[in-house]
Amino acid sequence: GSEETLEACSKSVASTTDHGDDIGVRCKFSQECEACPAGKFSSTVGTSTCIECGVGKYSSTPSSSACVACEAGKASSATGASSQSTCATCNLGAYSAAASASCTDCTAGRYGTAPPSGACPVCEAGKASSTIGATSESSCTSCSSGISSADRSHCVCGLGSAPDLSSPTSLPTGQLQDASSVRIRDDSNNSPTFDSEGVVSGRIEVKPSGETAWGTIYGYNWDDVDALVACREIGNELGYATISGTALSRDDTPDGSGEVWWSNVYCSGSEETLEACSKSVASTTDHGDDIGVRCKFSQECEACPAGKFSSTVGTSTCIECGVGKYSSTPSSSACVACEAGKASSATGASSQSTCATCNLGAYSAAASASCTDCTAGRYGTAPPSGACPVCEAGKASSTIGATSESSCTSCSSGISSADRSHCVCGLGSAPDLSSPTSLPTGQL
Repeated sequence: GSEETLEACSKSVASTTDHGDDIGVRCKFSQECEACPAGKFSSTVGTSTCIECGVGKYSSTPSSSACVACEAGKASSATGASSQSTCATCNLGAYSAAASASCTDCTAGRYGTAPPSGACPVCEAGKASSTIGATSESSCTSCSSGISSADRSHCVCGLGSAPDLSSPTSLPTGQLQDASSVRIRDDSNNSPTFDSEGVVSGRIEVKPSGETAWGTIYGYNWDDVDALVACREIGNELGYATISGTALSRDDTPDGSGEVWWSNVYCSGSEETLEACSKSVASTTDHGDDIGVRCKFSQECEACPAGKFSSTVGTSTCIECGVGKYSSTPSSSACVACEAGKASSATGASSQSTCATCNLGAYSAAASASCTDCTAGRYGTAPPSGACPVCEAGKASSTIGATSESSCTSCSSGISSADRSHCVCGLGSAPDLSSPTSLPTGQL
């Protein structure tokens, strides 16, 4: 019925010459024009019909060649609207672009204007709001760290600090945001709200790499270790410290819908993402066995103690200094390397005294876990340093861990090997096999 010609319709080539079944039509035409009524328009000369205004638009007068868009901050889901009054003003805490069918709540980190407009202003830097549909700028509260996330939905810790797990005031509030590849959904299929203990729980949904749709995980073998990794992935991305993560029973997990992406998820506990865990592609679409989690987070910041550091804004935990390094002051954004000639095998060292001086005849580069004996042909310095000097040409030393240059003795041939570990014969000569004094000594 939408075609403009019979040629455009579906048809077959006739297999008969019998005209007894020829078909006919009765057509009624008009050549006079009438104005398109309110609620409709015609934008083309010679059109055969007036078109209804679409959602988010209206036409209040006849003979319209276009419909008028509802202004930003208003919306209409009606088609064929004939009055501007169908454009309803958005609620406080919501917004809409011009010609919208519906209004959208302001996201966390933003707030609504009065009257509502086409966008929600963002909280200023250093402030955050976890409220969806916030109605005023007062929802944006100052971060104790002075730093808010990029989307202003939560506060994050600065360099040299991490979330405080001991303070009740550090517990997050409001609605949990989605991470990019994992999210939690409650009984109403919404993102859950933090309880008074900083806990959120619900069904886990994932969006695997390369996929655009969210889906669930089949619950076979799901346990607390797997749940902790899921919570950690959310916490790390959103700037929370993950205090705990536990698996919900199947009876306590609300059923999902749509895709079931994975089954047989197995995490060792060290992974930062569920994607990094062992898993199988699900072979079911049954959502009766969807899995869930209970995550507890913290968001207030405390200075990293001595022996730990934080080099990233928004980190969820302070990291222990590695071997060969130390941090002697709180709030460190980096650990200090033990200087050359010293070493430390300790992790989390909080004092420079853990950097022990190498023994004479040994050396170490900066930030070393241990010292290394000088090789043959070299000797140690006092104090030890980052390298062992080599014996001068014409001298050699077979001693490993030599403590002074005196270990380098002159070669009777006047020629030493390239690494100075032994003497060699010159042109026109070879080792004397008859003399006991010509036999080598020391370590091969």
